Amino acid sequence: MTSSDCEAFIRLSNDLKTFVDIEKYSDKNWCENYTADEYFLYILCWAGWRIERQKKVWQDVRNRFNALGKELCAFQPIDLQKLSGAYPLPWQKMWLQRLVNYLVKNSLSAQTFVEILRTMGYENARDKLQGIMETDGEKIVDCWLRDIARLDAFPVDTRIRGLLRKYGIPEDSNLIIQCCKKNNTPVRALARALYDNAEKLKRCQ
Repeated sequence: MTSSDCEAFIRLSNDLKTFVDIEKYSDKNWCENYTADEYFLYILCWAGWRIERQKKVWQDVRNRFNALGKELCAFQPIDLQKLSGAYPLPWQKMWLQRLVNYLVKNSLSAQTFVEILRTMGYENARDKLQGIMETDGEKIVDCWLRDIARLDAFPVDTRIRGLLRKYGIPEDSNLIIQCCKKNNTPVRALARALYDNAEKLKRCQ
């Protein structure tokens, strides 16, 4: 990221701070009190729907998961079939299948897997998850890393992409993370706050 790119990002961050308390989006104030299993499933519900639809899908997913009464690493094929039926989109079902298959094959609980990802660091952990999911997509992977592994990740979706474009900032998560750290800006909290307030910022521009 060039100095001018970083200046644009600082301007974006400062504009956000004029009407948002970033601390509200820190891990302790923002993240849900879910188990690692639940959190992987929860974030899989973050498709491009309205928040009401996401909540409805998550409620169904969580109810089915609780009814099965076992961790993802203990799933049998019939369990996977029952749970995947709660996800409306093919990619959600496929990602769930790949996650469960990996945990079962390696005899890893979701929590142990999270601890392994955390020790790997952001870039290696992202590569690992993308390999497991067989995808180049970064949004859900980065959300998993940000909110479950608590690594400094900056997910970029359509909403954030439009905001970055407005401010003339490259759509590069790694460069944005570097800029945040250079300016002592909490990456995870800022990423959440920007997503939550992207439309307000666009109107302020």
